[in-house]
Amino acid sequence: MTRRHDFGPWYSHAALLVVAPFLATFVLYGPVLFFRQVIRSGSRGWFVARVFFSIVFVAILLFGGLLLSGFYTESRVRIFAFVFISAAIVYLDWRQEK
Repeated sequence: MTRRHDFGPWYSHAALLVVAPFLATFVLYGPVLFFRQVIRSGSRGWFVARVFFSIVFVAILLFGGLLLSGFYTESRVRIFAFVFISAAIVYLDWRQEK
């Protein structure tokens, strides 16, 4: 009797309906809030934008170079992520003290 009514995967389909608008909010409204805060904060906001874009630019160069060289494999992803995040934190701390 229970095999005919399999209610297992219904929540998987419903989860997409709940999570998709949530993720879309971050993707669409996140950059708007970031640039709005940068513009309204004056020189401090422009400093934050420069530091943010420098970190993103370095990440693109680093991971692009690793992908092109073939050195970026799945077994090394966690190590690269930890090293890059640590370096970004140190860079932010150094820039704020300067």
